[in-house]
Amino acid sequence: MRPAHGRYVTFPPQTQGVAALAGTTVPMLDPAVSGRITNGFLVTTSPVPARLSRFLTTTGLNLRPDGGGRQLLHSPHLDDRADDPAADVPGAVLDEIMGLLPNVLRATEGATVERAVVGRRAMPGDGLTVAGFAERGGGCTRWPRTAGSRRRRC
Repeated sequence: MRPAHGRYVTFPPQTQGVAALAGTTVPMLDPAVSGRITNGFLVTTSPVPARLSRFLTTTGLNLRPDGGGRQLLHSPHLDDRADDPAADVPGAVLDEIMGLLPNVLRATEGATVERAVVGRRAMPGDGLTVAGFAERGGGCTRWPRTAGSRRRRC
């Protein structure tokens, strides 16, 4: 669904349903027009001996375990090239992501790409994560950003 102004969208529908339970709405970015904020390359490796039990975030590469010895990789600095979710992931992008892996996680040499896609993140209009409780008042919604701190969304 694309709105007339082309920037915000009620995507995914579940976000608006959950927000409605709190009596509010959350303007969401439209992945078709917001590029690197909502879209990114996701690469699943072949099984490797290295084992992760949680997310690993580094300057150039983010990883998480994907089951069966596979790793799911994402390189944020490449996201500006991830505009079309229907397009194949370019070979140069795959080479760059896979080239980063052995420098970040040992025992991953020789890993190959099993799957590569353009992933889409559901992202609020301000590009920040929505978490916590909604407080209504003055046409704005306040969401806690971290324990003890608050930010105001208008």
